[in-house]
Amino acid sequence: MSFTIDGWTSIADRSYYGVTIHYIDNEWKYRSVFLDFIPSRGRHTGKDIATIFHECLLEYDIIDKIQGITVDNATANTKFMHELDKQLPHFDSDSQHFRCFAHILNLGVQDLLKTLALHSETDNKGQEQQYEDNEDETEEDEEYAPNIADSPTAITKLRSISSKIKRSGILKRKFQSACEAAGVPSNLNPILDCPTRWTSTHDMIEFGLKVRTGINILCTSVTELNDFQITDSEWQILEKIHKFLINFKLLSTKLGGEKYVTLPLVILSFNLLLDKIESMVKQLDEKPNRSEVDERLILGFQAARDKMLKHYKKSNWIYCTSLILDPRHKTQTFDMTLWGKQIKTESLR
Repeated sequence: MSFTIDGWTSIADRSYYGVTIHYIDNEWKYRSVFLDFIPSRGRHTGKDIATIFHECLLEYDIIDKIQGITVDNATANTKFMHELDKQLPHFDSDSQHFRCFAHILNLGVQDLLKTLALHSETDNKGQEQQYEDNEDETEEDEEYAPNIADSPTAITKLRSISSKIKRSGILKRKFQSACEAAGVPSNLNPILDCPTRWTSTHDMIEFGLKVRTGINILCTSVTELNDFQITDSEWQILEKIHKFLINFKLLSTKLGGEKYVTLPLVILSFNLLLDKIESMVKQLDEKPNRSEVDERLILGFQAARDKMLKHYKKSNWIYCTSLILDPRHKTQTFDMTLWGKQIKTESLR
């Protein structure tokens, strides 16, 4: 059986771990079953997680059934794997640890937006820690609260506007009237992004672009929104970022599928996305008269690429094996790209 484990904190500030098992049944059908919901006994350290998970395996008498474990990229989870390696002689923390690549996509997007100064420092504080440095889990589904204390950026302005419209019936009606006057959709509900829903920033920007004229009218006519007016140059940046984030959303959706095996898609999808980033950087770099926005975009795309590669290099050899053994990926697939040829050559050895 393969396992996925995720931490969750209730609104009462109580912490739990959810354990799900995935397997192929006797009729060769893919199954996912929620196994247990276990209260945490303290800090979310790697040792604590290993103890809780080990007890769960003993309770269900499946201690020798581990094929692989998928978790997000928090340091605590890496330590959890090493602790479990000590407790289970047959468990190999290198070969049986699988990283959630949808979370890695999210980290790349966050670095992109941070480099473009579209996220404030407060927005990103804790995001990196949650996945890389901090052993404490935080609630993942909490919406961003607007940070008016920070210097406003295109993203924080749009987030503040969406938040205020969403929480005020009066502003919602004024927004609908502004959209009707501008001839744009007036039935769209504001969207707020949150730290760990890696497609939510794309969705919020997409909402903003659809009702851009209505937002401009609203911010001009409503005094409390005057400070959140988004300039033409900021809208242009949001348009460019939206086109780029579509690639992340499509890949994240594909890798987040629940009714099919996604492991053979990871290397192929990630390398295609990295090729896309390199192509966009090259196009911007070769422009004869690069603007300041182009320079910022280049740095942002490179930051996203570097963060993704940092975690991608930690993946184990089974990702590559599953890619090669997948019958959908013919030999010709690997001959289409330089990285594909390298995988083919190294695997044949």
